[in-house]
Amino acid sequence: CVATMVSPLEVHNVFGVVPGQAEYTSNFTVVTIAGNALRFYDTKDKTSRFLWGAGSGISCFAVSRSARLLAYATKGLNPTVHVHELGSMERVRALEGTAQAGVSALAFSRDGKLLAIASAVPDLVLSVREACTGEVIIESALESEATAISFNPFNAFEILVNHPSGLSSGAPGATLHVVDKIHLTYSIETKPLAVGAVGVNPSSITAAAWSPENTIYVGTDAGALLVVRSGTGEVFDAPREVNEVAVNGLITMAEVMGEDIRGMMPAGARSAWILTGSGPIHVISFTKDHVVLAGADGALHMYTQAAVSNKPSTVALHVRTVPLTDGEFEEVLGVAWSPTFHQAVITTAECGVYVLQCLGQIAPIEVNGSVSRESSFNHHGAGEDLTGG
Repeated sequence: CVATMVSPLEVHNVFGVVPGQAEYTSNFTVVTIAGNALRFYDTKDKTSRFLWGAGSGISCFAVSRSARLLAYATKGLNPTVHVHELGSMERVRALEGTAQAGVSALAFSRDGKLLAIASAVPDLVLSVREACTGEVIIESALESEATAISFNPFNAFEILVNHPSGLSSGAPGATLHVVDKIHLTYSIETKPLAVGAVGVNPSSITAAAWSPENTIYVGTDAGALLVVRSGTGEVFDAPREVNEVAVNGLITMAEVMGEDIRGMMPAGARSAWILTGSGPIHVISFTKDHVVLAGADGALHMYTQAAVSNKPSTVALHVRTVPLTDGEFEEVLGVAWSPTFHQAVITTAECGVYVLQCLGQIAPIEVNGSVSRESSFNHHGAGEDLTGG
């Protein structure tokens, strides 16, 4: 037996998508984290370019299309937040001293003038800064680590923070932070989302997002969708006619499966605007006309928006369920829509990246006196490498 020396293999590049975060920088360009780089993928030309990180990895990023800015945080101790101009990719500033051991989430305000930074354990601080200078405006303590931050598009002084969900955490799944300014003095108040008033444990909140109506949509681990007032955190009880559609739809769905759930309705069911019946809601996103919910079943569930401002409020009707694959379910962690809503990118817990293409409009069609819904969406990704693999 003769031993033969084999030259060692050297890894030059590994591009693996970090699950859960993807954003559009333009109508056809999607940015994701790929190791120690941000990958800009053109969904039209199917080409990629990269912005290489300044550290040993990237923990999170944020995009401001209005201000044409991008910010990302490096991994590791004493991380730095780097802000770049989107067009040239040139770095315009570096913010140091943002955290001791990590930054867990970043977000720009709608106009790009403010940048929010959430530091991880042990700091647990929400810092609101001027994006152009990095100057700290106000800071607030966080009850637990942030998984996402979002500014109210209608009021940049209202900030929604998502936290790890689950009753074992003991902390609420989302909190509202409201900034006040009197003359030149800022203050900030943390307000809980008052879902406990309708029988929902705050720790069972699994998703929360700003709606086009200046309200907060809240998803629970039981598949209930609640609507919360911005500024106060109080729950809007769904009108009776809206709630009846949601409850009856869930009962009918269970009966089709041979189950009777009339005495076992999920927490908050009598205040819910939507009851999915498909497990926890992990993602809430919006098109011009629809709210899109997703979770562990590997599908997007599209509903018409139940407009709170309309009198009477419109009923949230189920429009379409779009499965990502024909095989095993992939838990959906993120859904981001292009600026014109013609396309969406979906990320999963298995590091999958899917592009959903809108081929037209979804409109009710009369069929034998009843209303049906026609799908005008197609998706690709299973046969195309969007992960950088």
